[in-house]
Amino acid sequence: MKNYDEAVTQMLEMFSKKDFPQKMAFTIIRKATTEPVLPSDSWSLTNRLIMQSIGETLDARTYKQWQQVERYVQKGAKAFHIYAPRFSKKVDENNNEKLELSGFMAVPVFAIEHTKGKPIEYPDYTPPVLPPLLNVAEALGIKVIWRPVSNGAFGIYNTIENKITLSCHDYSVYYHELAHAINSTFEDLSLDKDKAEIVAETTASVLSVMTGITGHEFHSYEYIKAYCEDKSQKGILSKITEILTTVEKIINIVLATLKQPKLTH
Repeated sequence: MKNYDEAVTQMLEMFSKKDFPQKMAFTIIRKATTEPVLPSDSWSLTNRLIMQSIGETLDARTYKQWQQVERYVQKGAKAFHIYAPRFSKKVDENNNEKLELSGFMAVPVFAIEHTKGKPIEYPDYTPPVLPPLLNVAEALGIKVIWRPVSNGAFGIYNTIENKITLSCHDYSVYYHELAHAINSTFEDLSLDKDKAEIVAETTASVLSVMTGITGHEFHSYEYIKAYCEDKSQKGILSKITEILTTVEKIINIVLATLKQPKLTH
């Protein structure tokens, strides 16, 4: 494994010259069946985005739907709302009744993280080869699971459950979410979400270089650029340099965790 300084130097040189290795397509996880497995599988894209961004979950249901699978909403849990179509009956000129869309209504749903009861059985999407440094997440008490992509997001870190959900098998995506998880232990990521994303993707890039993973570099550069206010080459590199202290702190935690006796034997 390359050391931190070597990896940062290589990454910055690549980004400054825009001399990237050949791009590789992401290995996105698709559903094993076309039939809905979760209630949210049949929701609109907007509602699934609400579920992830506001509910911070990949499985949300109404109070009654949780009861049907013998899970119960915890006392004090707060619902978030999705939007369901509202139909009204109309009578046409031939005196036939038909349903017409009359608007939308807010429907309260609860994240699985706010319920208790019978375990939910999900299809197993664990990759045949687990990502490098997965033992770091395990040692830090961070749960990692794999689920099919549902809204375009390849990964999500849930602060409530301290859980990473991955919707592709690419190691750089795992590194990105691992960086979020570790960064959240010493910073409030909600205070500057753009910075949090730049930190996570830069950390993923450095860890990828350190562990010899390639093919992600162009995507990483474009991802970081999207969160930079100044999108010039100089502005992007300046922003990366600005957050390297945080990146180094995250990677030092990764390396220190790897040195724990239970991981070295």
